[in-house]
Amino acid sequence: MLETYIISIIAILLAYWSKYDKFRWCLPLAFIVITAFLSLGYEWGNDVPTYEREFERYTYSRYSLFDYQTYKYLNDKSEFGWVLIKQLCSGIGFYGMRAILFSFENLVIYLMIKRVVPSKYYWFAVFVYVANPHLMILSSSMMRQWL
Repeated sequence: MLETYIISIIAILLAYWSKYDKFRWCLPLAFIVITAFLSLGYEWGNDVPTYEREFERYTYSRYSLFDYQTYKYLNDKSEFGWVLIKQLCSGIGFYGMRAILFSFENLVIYLMIKRVVPSKYYWFAVFVYVANPHLMILSSSMMRQWL
């Protein structure tokens, strides 16, 4: 958990500095730091090992998106979109899939903060994102629901 505090403080400081014109690049850098941290595989809760087992089971099985067994698998075990993501990311592995998902999720949050929040309050918006357990931490554990 200490790593989370350190990364969060770094991201908040970067967001704070981004209110100055010559440091505008610090807000995107803050989200790059957060995304890299989450993509490395830091886990909270029980969901991530389950996602990894399901990814491995799906990737190394005979399932394909275009056959009957897959549709049977879809109806019994998972949502179609989640299976599609696993199929598309099967070549880059589970942690590659995580990196893509976290990149997309954090890009959405970055764009929302950039559009809605005045620059002098970027630091507070990033603080709310990293300090609220229902946001950054939840996105790491409940990947499917967060997406």
